[in-house]
Amino acid sequence: MAGSMIFDRPGNPDAAIVNRGTITAKQAGLVGLVAPNVENSGIIVARLGRVQLSSGDTFTADLYGDGLMEVAIGDDVTSQLVENTGTILAEGGTIVITAATGSKIVNSLIVVDGELQAPSIVERGGKIIIFAEGSNAVANNVAAAKNTKSGVSTIEISGMLDVSGQGDGTIGCEISILADHIAVNSQAKIDASGDAGGGVVLIGGDYRGAGSTPTALATIIADGAHIYSDALASGDGGFVETSSLGNLQAMGSVDASSVAGAAGTWLLDPSDVTISSGGTTNGGFDAGTPDVFTPTANSATVSVATIITSLNGGTSVTITTTCAACTDNGDITLASNISSAPSSAAILTLQADRNIVLGSSTITGTGSGLGVVLTAGT
Repeated sequence: MAGSMIFDRPGNPDAAIVNRGTITAKQAGLVGLVAPNVENSGIIVARLGRVQLSSGDTFTADLYGDGLMEVAIGDDVTSQLVENTGTILAEGGTIVITAATGSKIVNSLIVVDGELQAPSIVERGGKIIIFAEGSNAVANNVAAAKNTKSGVSTIEISGMLDVSGQGDGTIGCEISILADHIAVNSQAKIDASGDAGGGVVLIGGDYRGAGSTPTALATIIADGAHIYSDALASGDGGFVETSSLGNLQAMGSVDASSVAGAAGTWLLDPSDVTISSGGTTNGGFDAGTPDVFTPTANSATVSVATIITSLNGGTSVTITTTCAACTDNGDITLASNISSAPSSAAILTLQADRNIVLGSSTITGTGSGLGVVLTAGT
């Protein structure tokens, strides 16, 4: 009330904020829940505003800049959790769910098993940011800050994330999901589709791990999960990135197609990739340490059925490998046939740091036409 927005006196390191009721901010207002543990099973509404759920014990509120809070965590905190099983509504606004890190990392967990809705409206697009800072997924992706702390950060998505633009002339906007370990489970629906164009979905990093976007160590897109970045009436399809430094398992469906414009792109860029008709066993959630995903291999497996479904729907698929900070070779191996009949022009791009190995497998396109681009570094 005295005008200072700096809250720098840590309280109980085990403290929690739990909302089971309804919180409503005025239009363009701010709702912020900050504690070592934050749980929402109720309803939070902030039209054209900002909703932030963050694990931390000190913070600074910015009411006049971007409206978000800078959150930090002290060494006395031994566990961090942000869980949303309720509904957050921020039409044309921003929803932020974060877990901060201090001088050391305790294992932090963000669980989204409810609804995060920040759909676009004509005058403003919505945005959803979910970021659990970890040992590799560091703020601004600063190389010197990686692997300097112990612990791991994990995000589990089982609910609905919506930044779609369903009205005339609106476009899908932005969703980012960033942590050391990311699981998009089979019940999840991520929607950045738009009437006038698809939006951007970043899961585990940005293009080839570059830029300031934090990068994951392991990412799973489970069979049954749905990701949409398609153009519903006009404009071009959007962009979907699913990546990790080592272990990437992509079995869900991705739609970045366009009814009237250019097809969007689904980009996968782990280290080594095998395109296979089978499942994978090189990672999972340990029985002894629930909610902590642990990869058991550096290589990635991508479901051929998932790729074919996206191509058939008119979504271009790009698979790239990079091994700047991994032990893999940067190879792409096709262990199953790809046969696609796209509903509209779509391109399959395989871009390997080293080799592309087809063996006895084939790539076949019929119908409206399948473009194929193969680029190998060796």
